[in-house]
Amino acid sequence: EIKDTEGQSRSLGVIANTFLNLGNYSRALEYNLEKLKIEEKRGLPRNLASVLMSIAIVYSMNEEYEKSLPYFQKSDSVITAEKVSEFYYHIKLNRGDVYDKMNLLDSAFIYYNRSLGIARSMQNGDFEGASMTGMGHVYRKMNQFDSSAAYYHAAIPKLTEANDEILVCEASLGLAKLYRQFEKNDSAVLYARLADQVALRAGFINDQLKSSELLSTLFKDNKNIDSAFHYVNTVRLLNDSVNSKNRIREIQALSMNEQVRQLQIEEEKRLAKKERSQQLQLLFIAIFIPGFFLITLLLSRVKIPLRIVRLLGVLSLII
Repeated sequence: EIKDTEGQSRSLGVIANTFLNLGNYSRALEYNLEKLKIEEKRGLPRNLASVLMSIAIVYSMNEEYEKSLPYFQKSDSVITAEKVSEFYYHIKLNRGDVYDKMNLLDSAFIYYNRSLGIARSMQNGDFEGASMTGMGHVYRKMNQFDSSAAYYHAAIPKLTEANDEILVCEASLGLAKLYRQFEKNDSAVLYARLADQVALRAGFINDQLKSSELLSTLFKDNKNIDSAFHYVNTVRLLNDSVNSKNRIREIQALSMNEQVRQLQIEEEKRLAKKERSQQLQLLFIAIFIPGFFLITLLLSRVKIPLRIVRLLGVLSLII
C-alpha cells in the first residue's frame, strides 16, 4: 500500500519459504514468482540471483529437475557477471546436487568440485563436508570405491564437528550404500547404524526411514532374521509416522491457503469499497458542475437580495 518494494519483496520471500517448509511447493513457487517480478524491475543483482536460486530449489525439491536447471543457470550467470561473492559456493553446490539427482555425473562432478575449491578457500569445514559428500555420491555412482570412500570418510568428521546432522546422515548412508554395493556388509551395517542413530537423536524421520530400510535389507542379506524383522517393523512404524506427518502438513497447507484466501477477499473488499467511494465522488462532481452552472444561469435572470448573492459566493468558494 505504501509502495515499499523492498518490503513487498521480503514479505513474499518469507511467505514462499513458509509454504516450502510446509511442503506446499505450488504456493511456494507462486510467491517466489511474484517476488521475481519485483526483483527483475529493481536491478539489484544479489536479490535477483537469490530469488532465481529459490525458484530453482523449489522445483528441485519437487523433483522437477529439468525445470530447476534454467533457473540455476540464470542465477549463476547473474552471480558470475555481477560478482555476488556470497553466493559463489551455494550456486555451485546446488547445481552439482541437481545434476547428481539427474545422474548427469560429469556435470555433477564439475560443480561439486568447484564448490569444494570455494569451500577450501573459505576454510569452512561444514561447506567442505557438504561438497565432499556430493563427490562421494558421484564416485559411488561411477563404481569407484576408493575415491568414493575417501570423500565420505573425509566428510563425516567435518560435518560432525559443524553439528550438521542432516549431512552426517546423508554421508553415513551414502557410505553404507557404497559398502553394500561392494559386498562389504559388516561395514555397511556400521555406517547405516550411524545414520540411524543420528537421525533418531535429531528426529529426522525421513532419514531414519531410509537407514532402517537399508538395515532391514542388509540383515536379510546376512540371514540375521531377528534383526531384519526388527527393522522391517521399524520401517512399517516409520512409514505410518511419515504418512501421518504428511497428512498434518497437508492440513496445515490447506489451512494456510484458506487464511491467505480470506485475507485476499478482505483486501479485495477494502479496495472495492475505496473504489466505490472514489466513483461516488466523481459522480457527484459530474452532476454538481453542470447543475451549479444551470442554477447560476437561472439566478442571473432573477433579482435577488445582496446578502444571498454574498452567501452563494461563500458557498461556491467552500465547495
